[in-house]
Amino acid sequence: DYSSLACAPLGIADGWPHRGGGGLGLRVMTEGIWAVADVLGAQRVDVAGNSLGGALCLVAALQRPERVGRIVLSNPACYPQELPRMYRLARVPLLGELMMTVTTGQRLVAGIEHIGYVDKSRFVPELRASYLRSLGLRRNRFRLMEMIRHLPADERDLTIAVHVPRLGEIRQPVMLTWGEQDPLLVAGSGARLAADLPVCDIRRHPGLAHMPHEEAPDVVGAEWANFLAR
Repeated sequence: DYSSLACAPLGIADGWPHRGGGGLGLRVMTEGIWAVADVLGAQRVDVAGNSLGGALCLVAALQRPERVGRIVLSNPACYPQELPRMYRLARVPLLGELMMTVTTGQRLVAGIEHIGYVDKSRFVPELRASYLRSLGLRRNRFRLMEMIRHLPADERDLTIAVHVPRLGEIRQPVMLTWGEQDPLLVAGSGARLAADLPVCDIRRHPGLAHMPHEEAPDVVGAEWANFLAR
């Protein structure tokens, strides 16, 4: 169970951080990458991530640059911005706990469909069911709330996003896939990141949204495979 192996050194058990464990901030979550890599005996890895996972990839490359080969990003949430209303409510103590208790997994999955897909028919039943199994569990909704509480509060908050001024230090080749109909991230974020990274190949997809790798895996997967095989 690689997820348990990753969480063990972070002070996290059963999907919840112990007191004093540091919560689920970017640096803490990124350490989980190295915990799994160590268990697998992988000294050097390629990393890939979507949304917050993309930010984790960038932090990982800054933490241990000698261990990261290539980086694949799919609409990464790299820069601080004003959070959506649901995110702002989840950050409020007690209100967030109440909201995550009464909100159904179906409603959260509907939110994923809204931000992630232009063509809703591509949200295949198997994938929808997988999301529902995860978000149907209250402990996982609380884990999501904890992650949201560690995000920057607004576009001016750089106290948590310490990776932003250091993006120029990332020398690894980066493939940046960008769905241009993303309703979650600020317009122009993809072009900004491509300009801030020293070695970045950006692939724009006008007909895709926040999760281009899921909505068009046949197209995006081929681009990623070619990039990783170079």
